[in-house]
This record gives sequence, C-alpha cells and structure tokens, in this order.
Amino acid sequence: MISVSRTPYRISLLGGGSDLDWFLAEQGYGMTLGFAIADYSYAITAFSPLNTKGILNYSSREEYIHPENISHPLIRSAIQRLSINHFIELSSFGSFQHGSGLGGSSSFLISILSSLSNLYSQEMAPLDIAKLACEIEIDLLGSPIGRQDQYLSALGGINCLKFSHPGTVDIMPLRQSEVHLTKYISSLLLVDTGISRQTYSVLNAVKEDHSSIEALLIIRSIIFDFYQNAIITPLPYSEFETRLTRAIQSSWAVKKSMKAIMNSRLSEIENTLSSVGLVVLKLLGAGAGGFFLATLPNHLTLQEINETLQLYGLNVRSVSLSPAGVSTWSL
Repeated sequence: MISVSRTPYRISLLGGGSDLDWFLAEQGYGMTLGFAIADYSYAITAFSPLNTKGILNYSSREEYIHPENISHPLIRSAIQRLSINHFIELSSFGSFQHGSGLGGSSSFLISILSSLSNLYSQEMAPLDIAKLACEIEIDLLGSPIGRQDQYLSALGGINCLKFSHPGTVDIMPLRQSEVHLTKYISSLLLVDTGISRQTYSVLNAVKEDHSSIEALLIIRSIIFDFYQNAIITPLPYSEFETRLTRAIQSSWAVKKSMKAIMNSRLSEIENTLSSVGLVVLKLLGAGAGGFFLATLPNHLTLQEINETLQLYGLNVRSVSLSPAGVSTWSL
C-alpha cells in the first residue's frame, strides 16, 4: 500500500504572535484569525521493500537503519512518536520553500504524520494531528513558533483560534462573518519578495526584545476588538471589509516596528507595491522575508499589476481558499 497525504499552507490575517507560548505564559491568552490556501505540501509513504533500511526523500535524500539517526528532526520525531517499527520509504514535496511565511514546516509535518498514521491503519482526526504536530515542533524540538500554523493547516477553511497556556486551543465561532471572510479572501494577492529567512532566528530576536510584549498586547487587542465588533456583531460587507483591512494594517504597523521584522529591501518592496496601486496589508509569517499580502483596487486587473511588478523583478499571484484541511488516501 502507498499512503498519500496533502496539507494546505496557511495565511494568518490577525493576531499572529499572540499564539507564542512565552507570550501566553505571561499574558494568559492569545487569538488569531487565518485560513488555509489551495497550495499544498505532500507526503507519500510506503513500507520499504528492502526491509533492511529506510529511504527518505525531501529537500535532501538519506537512508536510515535506526530512526534515532535520521538527520531531519521533523521526520525523525514523527517516526518515533508514532512508534513506526518498519522501514519506510518517504517522499515529500510542496508548492513553496520553507521560509516563505506560509507555515511550510507545519504543513510538511502534518502531511507526514497523516500519511504515516494512514499507512499503519491508525488514521487520526485533524485536531489530533494538529495537537501532535505542536507537541513535536514546540514541546519536543523547542521551536519558538506559535500554534496557529498547525491548526489552520490541519483544519482547513477559515478559523478564529483562541490560545491559552499551556497549549490549549479553542475554535471560536465565526457565525455569519464566514461568508464575508470568504469574499474578502477572494480579493487577496500574494507578492513574492524573493527573500527566504530562518523563522527561528526572527522569532528568537522578537522574544529577546523586551518591547515585544507591549507590541503583541496591542496586536491581541486589535483582533479581540475586531472579533467583538465585526464577527459577533453582524455587519454589511462594505463595512466589514473596511474594518478588516484597517485591523490588518493597524496590526502590521505595530508588527513592523518590532525587532528583526523589516529591512531596507522589504521597505523598498512595500513602497513599490503602494506606488503601483496595491493596497498593502502585511508581510506574512514571522517577518524578514516571504510574501506580502495585498488587495487589488477595482480599477486595476491582475494582469496589469503583474506586468508592472515584473519591471521591478516581483511576481504577484491570486489567493484561493482551501475548504479542506489535511487529506489522506491510499493507493
């Protein structure tokens, strides 16, 4: 049997950073709003026919005899936590490279966990996979990332999440706003900065900066106010759109003042995007690289803006919502 799993990448709209464990430990709770996109990472697993070694193909290739000697920490930890006692062959690939700000490492890990559990006829629910992925990345391996990536990717669709210390995640009701959010997402664009960065180094710099707490408290207050006044309280779409754009941009204004988030090249790109008519919302992910999120004014077309941005060495693409989260099937 061959087990195939795919997991969407994610985009965070509001609240990013308030899901970090060190922030939760000090401030009690955090909230994020985000969604899964129709771009995926894939994992394909099977029992090794050799039965003398396992073979792993990802961005590198390695063979193993003992799982503890696997060099890739996520693959090694997944095999050990699931108590995989047979040699396996694994291949993985995805739409984006790690460091893009789209939750690539979590999407990668979730695909592996889902594919392996299916291979062993021990299928896991998306919530359980998200929880296990958090335990591996954050609790076991000590990654400084938050917990929104795993849940947004595993669950799919649009989700507002509340995080409490230690490690509790609750799904908040979206009510009628889910229709508005779906429409809003259809207008979004991704602009590739061409800059890849190490998420861990950025987040460690944020943690070490004492002023980060104040910034994250403001970011948390923005999503809390938006949830109370635009999600719980029904609004016509035009007002909802205005409030959401304002909330995202307000959060971004706070975040980009934080340590290690921006650099001169990113500031140059952001100014370029504004000068050609795009409404810049935020830089995705931890910061320091990846994709800018923007919207397209009604008087411009995607083709027009793409032709213009290519003159600056930039590429833009539309965003599509993935209603489904992690999916697995057998061949």
